Amino acid sequence: MTFYCVQCKAEREVETFEEFRTKHNLRMAKATCPVCGFPLYRKLDTQPEQEKKA
Repeated sequence: MTFYCVQCKAEREVETFEEFRTKHNLRMAKATCPVCGFPLYRKLDTQPEQEKKA
């Protein structure tokens, strides 16, 4: 998955990330920049692909 690192000011490809939900029930992904170690966050779709098909 691609994340944007605000410290490096570049897009980074990250394979390991953690999915979680915010207090407003938004799906997010959290990872760490492989170059500088800065935390990366990305907003995901509101529903997983499996739930959209149902």
